[in-house]
Order: sequence, then C-alpha cells, then structure tokens
Amino acid sequence: ALSQVCTHLGCVVPWKPDENSEDRLDRKGRFNCPCHGSIFDRYGQVIVAPAPRPMDLHPITLDGGKLVVDTGVFIRRQTYEESQALKV
Repeated sequence: ALSQVCTHLGCVVPWKPDENSEDRLDRKGRFNCPCHGSIFDRYGQVIVAPAPRPMDLHPITLDGGKLVVDTGVFIRRQTYEESQALKV
C-alpha cells in the first residue's frame, strides 16, 4: 500500500481521481502534493519533482479475508519495481 506522504518534505499527498493520469493504466488519476508541486503516478513514482524518490510503501496482509495495512511501518524505496504492485 502506498504511503500518502510526500518524500520531499512530508506533506500529505491526496489522490486526485479527476486529474490526467501519468501512467498507461487509466486516463485519470494521480497523486498531487499541494505543498511544493510534486506529482506521482498511481504506482507512487515521481513524475514531477522536487520529490527525490517514489512514495514509501506500507506492508499489507490478509487477515480473515480482510486487507490489513500496517501504517506504522514505512518501506523506503529508491525506485519502482513491478514486484511492488499486487495484481488483482
């Protein structure tokens, strides 16, 4: 699961479902940082700086059929790898 914290200075980065997409999965949707203008695609990859790296991840597990996101753990990453996306 993506952390919605900008990797630039820690602002909360909301999902903008009506903004033009920055990836090929869909025409709409991306993350826009309201503080300093960083833009991330739906995978958390930096499209527009000043963010220095992709959005962090939170580990996910299944517990009795429910998806659990551990927001207390941040997985720092330097690049996006396809293995980081869960195919459903």
